Amino acid sequence: MANPDELRRLYEALCAQPILAERDFRFALEGHDRLVVNRGAHTRGIWRCAGNRFTWTPAGYNEPTHTVREADAAQRYTLIVLATAS
Repeated sequence: MANPDELRRLYEALCAQPILAERDFRFALEGHDRLVVNRGAHTRGIWRCAGNRFTWTPAGYNEPTHTVREADAAQRYTLIVLATAS
């Protein structure tokens, strides 16, 4: 279930991924409900927790494009979709 504690767990899990660090991904918690994902000087998107779920909104989008219920699923999505992007 998505909540601020789970968002922090997602943040810590993503920060601990060597492949993301190697590809210059950085993460920042903003407020109690947002995790901003940056690569280099560019924002790639934002994970938000609201309504017991995580939503992913890519940079440049006004609406979320992906929704999951668990931090583990958000981590998997980030690793598969973002870490494999060039």
